[in-house]
Amino acid sequence: RPVKLQPDRVHTPLVLRRGVLPRAAAALNAEQHVILIGPPGTGKTTLSEDLARHAHDLNHNRGHMLVTATADWTTFDTIGGYMPGPRERLVFRPGLFLESIAAQKWLILDEINRADIDKAFGELFTVLSGQAVTLPYKVGDRPVRILPPGHPTSGDTFDYPIHPSWRIIGTMNVYDKASLFAMSYAFMRRFAFVDVAVPGAEPFRR
Repeated sequence: RPVKLQPDRVHTPLVLRRGVLPRAAAALNAEQHVILIGPPGTGKTTLSEDLARHAHDLNHNRGHMLVTATADWTTFDTIGGYMPGPRERLVFRPGLFLESIAAQKWLILDEINRADIDKAFGELFTVLSGQAVTLPYKVGDRPVRILPPGHPTSGDTFDYPIHPSWRIIGTMNVYDKASLFAMSYAFMRRFAFVDVAVPGAEPFRR
């Protein structure tokens, strides 16, 4: 069923500026993935988990995975790749993204701008734009595919279908301008950006 988050029912200990929760909820309800941007210490990671837990309470996911992005990430970490298996054979091991998709858990990417986005996201770029992707890996004799919501599956393939309610929530420190401006337009257009600013003077004093 469609994601229908209710911003006034999100349980959070944070003091947020007016409009932050409605904007984040509206983007997630509109089938968008979200990146929360703002200075350090404004609660972006906490808010990400609060949104994911609220979605779980509404049966929109089966929990969430929280991971911190690093500059060392490649598609082996995020999408997957071959690992040594029994009898000296190589077996496909899914990465973080595929684990999240298979478990129907929302994926929270903390400090997303630490990663080399183009190197780390790989084939997920194409899937987020609504296209199916066949990965250069096989499970047995079956090719591995990532499928967008609504795409038909096949018995001849090993598929990772994305549930319509699956979401990515990233957090980004806007003080790291070098990483911010290095992001490609192809990446940025696949996300809604929500500003999580410092609270106003009076709430800050309290």
